[in-house]
Amino acid sequence: MRTMICGIALSAILALPTAGELAAQTVRGVVVNAATGDPVADASVVLLDSKGQIRRGTLTAPDGSFSLAIPENDTYTVRVGGAGYSTWDSQPMKLRTDEASELEVRLAPVGGETGWMEAFYQRRATGNGTFLTAQDIQERGGDRFTDIMQHLSGVSVVPLPGSRDYFTVRLAGSHAGAERAGVRHRGERSGDCPPQLYVDGKWWGTIDDAGDRGPDFELLPRDLAGVEIYTAAVVPDEFYTGRESLCGVIAVWRKPGS
Repeated sequence: MRTMICGIALSAILALPTAGELAAQTVRGVVVNAATGDPVADASVVLLDSKGQIRRGTLTAPDGSFSLAIPENDTYTVRVGGAGYSTWDSQPMKLRTDEASELEVRLAPVGGETGWMEAFYQRRATGNGTFLTAQDIQERGGDRFTDIMQHLSGVSVVPLPGSRDYFTVRLAGSHAGAERAGVRHRGERSGDCPPQLYVDGKWWGTIDDAGDRGPDFELLPRDLAGVEIYTAAVVPDEFYTGRESLCGVIAVWRKPGS
């Protein structure tokens, strides 16, 4: 027996668990582009409890699949979103830790360049985060990514771990929370906490992973149309990656053809 949940260009199928799934205690599924049917990789999937609090979060795999553990018996909403797509919410579902549910989510794409710009300004209007438009980037000057990060509130330019010649970025208020959650990354100093990086809506790992020499040689200011910076406390659902988000998030948008 299947229950169909429908919306404009969106649908989800909630399947009753089989005997083999009962032990899985998860919500899992796949996210696809509603227009093409192609899997959507690196979409943000979060589990909201009955109070609207985020209890679990993850990113979809290259094949669009995801899996979230159910922390406790409650009524949950699954929220799925990604840059370039409208956000999708499931109907509230009563889930138990001894159940497994499966969803197929069809995300409606938001068209082209204007799509990301519309979402960019919508997020800026919330008052959360720091935003740089193409004009802001040009006015700040500099040839390197870390040049345009200088003197922004809550942003520090620091040496790339293991190097004295290259630089990267850290965000204020992220280190302590990440240490409490046990977030560590390859090659880090104790307490170090590189923010997550999104480029054109796609997850790239951490800001230190932008290139062998840090972000300065991969993210050139002249190629950027917009930058969003979020400390851990204000990361929006579109860029939420679970406990890794305790290090904050930087999202950059490149000009067409860059």
